[in-house]
Amino acid sequence: MNAALAAFGREVGRKLGRGGQSEDQLRGPLERLLGRLSRHVGLPDTVAYGEVSLKDLHARPDYAVDGGNACVGYIELKHPARGVSLTRDWRPSSKERRQWHKLQARPNLVYSDGLLWRRYKYGEPASEPVRLTGGFTSSSGPLCATDGQFMGLISDFLMWPPEAPRSLAELIKSRAGLCARLHDEVYAVLAGAPGHAAHEHLTLLAENWRDLLFPGLDNENFA
Repeated sequence: MNAALAAFGREVGRKLGRGGQSEDQLRGPLERLLGRLSRHVGLPDTVAYGEVSLKDLHARPDYAVDGGNACVGYIELKHPARGVSLTRDWRPSSKERRQWHKLQARPNLVYSDGLLWRRYKYGEPASEPVRLTGGFTSSSGPLCATDGQFMGLISDFLMWPPEAPRSLAELIKSRAGLCARLHDEVYAVLAGAPGHAAHEHLTLLAENWRDLLFPGLDNENFA
């Protein structure tokens, strides 16, 4: 784990300070770090893919992460030392605060600025904030985790299992999140290329609804 973190830190350090946006310099190194850590916990099929549009939320987290063929969660990156949501040193801009309110609908979300990491479940912290030691410069020493908290956070994120709700409020929150995902998928199929396996069936169903129930129904409202 620490070998993977040290390599991540070195790679980010080589990219910072050359004129690019700091946050963007985390992206490639993060994908490689996540690949190494997922193999470490026995999940070699994990894939992180960027800039996923969540149309119902009008939000675009930096990464969605699939385990096999199912999405397990999302990762939002901030530039180094920016901090993450709901920590004492978090000073969000108005744009960051709006984004955070939108992403709270997700049951498995990680915020990270490369040095500080935290996992969230429906807008509530699902882990303590984990701060790595070292940094991205040669003078700060190699990036590493001093205990098992970081690997625990990554393992919980990658192996996130659906949980039975313990109250009516949890039930409502969890179903709302799943309904939002279903909306995203239905709208994407209708608005996308006709080659999707469900495109023909959903298009026919939408046409039937327009003919029988809702004249003028567009794809967004059908979804």
